[in-house]
Amino acid sequence: HQIHSRERHHGAPGRAERKEGALDRKPRLCARDGYHPPFRHGRGTLTQCRGEERLPQRIKDSGEKAVTSVNLFSDGAARGNPEGPAGYGTILQVIDGSGRKHEKELSAGFKKSTNNRMELLGCIAGFEALTRPCEVTVYSDSRYLVDAFNQHWIDSWQKKNWTRGKNEPVKNIDLWKRLLAAMAPHKVTFCWVKGHAGHPENERCDALATDAADHRAVLEDKVNETA
Repeated sequence: HQIHSRERHHGAPGRAERKEGALDRKPRLCARDGYHPPFRHGRGTLTQCRGEERLPQRIKDSGEKAVTSVNLFSDGAARGNPEGPAGYGTILQVIDGSGRKHEKELSAGFKKSTNNRMELLGCIAGFEALTRPCEVTVYSDSRYLVDAFNQHWIDSWQKKNWTRGKNEPVKNIDLWKRLLAAMAPHKVTFCWVKGHAGHPENERCDALATDAADHRAVLEDKVNETA
């Protein structure tokens, strides 16, 4: 599908990791098979970001079952928005049971799309890469993405059958619906970060997105709505 993926591992591998091969065989970014946390319903539970950014760590629910906490960073880019090439960049970050940090990078480029669609697709790509229910904190510099959830725009759009204002259709409905479906198994927190302000992961996502737009813009965006 012309989607670029790269994994990074930090620190010395633990005994369990050597046995299972960490992310080399199959990404294990979420909780164990068969576990469905109590917060799973609809599009998941949403909480707003407060305080300083927290590194992901393994936590336990009231039933003592392990849940993996994941940080999802994403960004989008578009050249000549909306008539030029575009791309997204995503980083998934998790700490395993031995305290070792793992990162998975995702990016893809499109022949023509909009910046807002790339912001959404970057977030979607991160969620769709997860294989188990998780607690996910999303970091994005897109108010379009973050405020849709933190300001409850998405709830209003759905109640009004995906319309807004004076009965105008919401743009990028296909991607909003896809994002909601991808979020459904997870407990999700959305945090806004200022773009181009030295945030390491945000800067890296921006570099991935712009590189994909500039050098790997080969995919077709089937629905190209001006946003």
